[in-house]
Amino acid sequence: MSNIKKLLNESIHFLSSIKHLIFYKAKKDNCEIEIITFSIIPKLTKLWYKIADTKLLNKKIIIGDCSGELHSYLHETKPTILPMTNLDHGFKIDYFLRNACSTQYTIISDDDIMIYDEEPIKWAVDQLKNHKHLAVVSLMPRPNKTQWVPNVEAIMGAYCLVVNRNIIVNNNILFQVVKPSGWKKVGNHFDTGDYAHKRLIELGYDVIIAPKHVREKILSFTSISLWGKRILSTKGHINRAVRSSRPDEYKKAFRTSLVLKYLESIGKQNGNDLDRTYIDRSIQVCRKILETSTILDIENDIYGKIEKINSNMAHV
Repeated sequence: MSNIKKLLNESIHFLSSIKHLIFYKAKKDNCEIEIITFSIIPKLTKLWYKIADTKLLNKKIIIGDCSGELHSYLHETKPTILPMTNLDHGFKIDYFLRNACSTQYTIISDDDIMIYDEEPIKWAVDQLKNHKHLAVVSLMPRPNKTQWVPNVEAIMGAYCLVVNRNIIVNNNILFQVVKPSGWKKVGNHFDTGDYAHKRLIELGYDVIIAPKHVREKILSFTSISLWGKRILSTKGHINRAVRSSRPDEYKKAFRTSLVLKYLESIGKQNGNDLDRTYIDRSIQVCRKILETSTILDIENDIYGKIEKINSNMAHV
């Protein structure tokens, strides 16, 4: 019966998503800036929302619910929640910028990026207001470069951006993945946001990376939704999801497991997104593979970020 109920809920969510994709149009509010994200793991999004709602003033928060379960976690709050099938991330960004948003300035943020200080957003908006050819301020650039976007110090990524939405929409800039001819021989392609970065430069617009002292006031956990779903699908046997050619993926799985364990500890209500047994099993598997020094480095990093979150939330 539970499987039938799950299938029914998924079908309703899919149909609702299609309806919104076809008919939804943004409603203008008296806010200066909008912030969009997409939810795969509701407990993670709930934490992200609580921080963003507290720390960012005069804003509207819009969330694409890709799980179909977010309303039960945020029923006491008032973000704009739109049902969204879990399509390509770039497509979701493109759709929201054109149909769900109405302000000139928009924050695009993954829900594992915790904006616990308003200063980076204020800095980014000031830059956009003072430079008419500035299209994007990246608060979390990609960790690696790509030959597809030459002659830049860093790629803007799509993890945490503040954009001039008018420039993006009026020039039909798209964030979707692009696979040019011959990309397989090269070994990679334009990832989410990469082609947008390239097109903006070609059109004469600027894309800047915020300086380190600004970016340091944002916490990043990265890839929590992706690896959280993999932990769920393998029931914690994460070795089944890690590719043999990429053993470093155990680091991502371990990081994700620690974050999910934290989320479970602060949100017992509304059921479980991930069975605690799966989380513990994933941690055990990763501990057997990773070196002790690597485990300690990851634990220090994650627990340090969790401590900072707890410290900030204590004042909420």
